[in-house]
Amino acid sequence: KQWYQRRVAITAGIPENSTSTEQDNIKIDTSSQQEDANAAAPLIAEDQGIIIKIKDGDPLCVDKERLIKDSRVFRQFIDELHFYELEMDDFEPDTVGLFLTLLEDRQVDNIQEGQFRELHKMSVVFEVEWLREECRNWLSSRINKENMDCSEKLFVFEECLYVLRKWNQRDMMDDLFAKIASTDNSDFITKYFQELDGLDPVQMELMLKLGENKDEMFLKTVLQNLIGKAELGKNVKYLLQRINLVVCSEANNELFITVFNTISNLPDISVADVKFALRLTTKTTRLVMISMQKKIDIEKLSNSNNNPDECSDEDPYGSFSDPDQEDLYDHGYDQEYDSDESNDFNYEDMDENDREECNEYDPFDY
Repeated sequence: KQWYQRRVAITAGIPENSTSTEQDNIKIDTSSQQEDANAAAPLIAEDQGIIIKIKDGDPLCVDKERLIKDSRVFRQFIDELHFYELEMDDFEPDTVGLFLTLLEDRQVDNIQEGQFRELHKMSVVFEVEWLREECRNWLSSRINKENMDCSEKLFVFEECLYVLRKWNQRDMMDDLFAKIASTDNSDFITKYFQELDGLDPVQMELMLKLGENKDEMFLKTVLQNLIGKAELGKNVKYLLQRINLVVCSEANNELFITVFNTISNLPDISVADVKFALRLTTKTTRLVMISMQKKIDIEKLSNSNNNPDECSDEDPYGSFSDPDQEDLYDHGYDQEYDSDESNDFNYEDMDENDREECNEYDPFDY
């Protein structure tokens, strides 16, 4: 529509750099307007079909009825705006050819993975509802496939993520999580995190949700992404704050020590990052000690209940006489790390694009 208004304005003698208000206020004779607009755009007689311009290829001549039958957008361009030449150079020529073929025969059988996203996008852009529904059904069939390997999971995940980002539709991602959340996704998550620096917060949160309670695996991912690095990247810091380091330390203390030794030995690590790592290790150690003490106290209480004659007057929960410690344990590990005072890296450190994505989408809905 903007393109059409510009063509009409130019035909009427309005400068191309004038404001839209100036263009809207110009009174143009409607009869001459249509003639001038038609003269400005190369038109083809209706019986010759509609000319489709494609990228890096010769134009295609397509029957008008094929285009307008199922598409409100095409009907508006052709019947209402009287355009007989349309540009589709934003899409790959092969996908445009497939799209035009499907408009005629409606045989959606074997869509190639490399064509799916663009074909799906074209069905949405040109409002071909039956094709959009067929594309979603095709993706759903891939989601429901049994025993998907890593490459198949990657393809389906990326397409569901594209649908979520592009059109804010979460149902496909919900379906994918419902299907694979109960399976072992360790290999897929590890492979996805190989290029951790290139991921955004939404991608990382989805992987954290998919690998829920696999904190040791995520700590291994951190170590993998520290190899060969000179400084502590923001995504590594983000991940360190999102996993439960207490669980990691208790399950594999050697891995925990190796990760933070590697961080401290990074050649170009900043003073702020050294403090960040030191704070994490200090608090993790303290919380591990609290956890161990509580286990000892519970065991004492259990033994006392089993042997009442040996019960002493000592309060089995005496170690929690400090209310701060009790509150810290009862509310979990993450609460302390979420305070602004304790974090060098937080939401405000993200760039504008990351903050915008976090505001638009709440990954914890899953």
